[in-house]
Amino acid sequence: MKKLLSAVACLVICSWSGSAMASPVSFDLSQSLSSVVVNNLPGEWYDWTTLSGSLVADLGDTAFSLGDGESYTFQFFTLTASGLGIGSANVYANLGFDSPVNLVGSGNGSSTWGTFLGFISGGVLTWDDSTLPDIITLSDGNTVSIDFEDGVAIGLGSTATVHATVKNLGRAPVPEPTTMLLFGTGLVGLAAVGRRRKK
Repeated sequence: MKKLLSAVACLVICSWSGSAMASPVSFDLSQSLSSVVVNNLPGEWYDWTTLSGSLVADLGDTAFSLGDGESYTFQFFTLTASGLGIGSANVYANLGFDSPVNLVGSGNGSSTWGTFLGFISGGVLTWDDSTLPDIITLSDGNTVSIDFEDGVAIGLGSTATVHATVKNLGRAPVPEPTTMLLFGTGLVGLAAVGRRRKK
């Protein structure tokens, strides 16, 4: 019985260790592959405002590494309101990465704000729930989510900074060939022990 329990314990440990361990993912943001576009919508007679967006200047200098379940939040772009009155705009943003290669997170949102001579402003940016968070599976099997800050308010000074969050969701446990070989060998051993006991 002790041999049987030992064999089962070995199978469980070997299967877990072969599939649960995942290496961290390294991320390197790209200034050239990232963008923010603001389309101001036609306003009423009281709308002489403009909203503009620009990427954070040192976005391309941002690099980090995430293990399973870890996340990292950083400044992505700024929104600036100017003019007089109440306005609205659509906002389109792409967050690109040099590493992992070809990784891009995208979101579509809308903003409404009010401003008085470009000094006192208030507004909100809301992202379309169908576009964010962006869930992407990498070539190594890891899954990551890319999310942009929602409900950003433009306050005194008429400029607001929008943050982005990247999270490593890990990967589904997929037994490796070595794990499967160990598992099969263990089953054969269990069968042999059971057969010997019958004799």
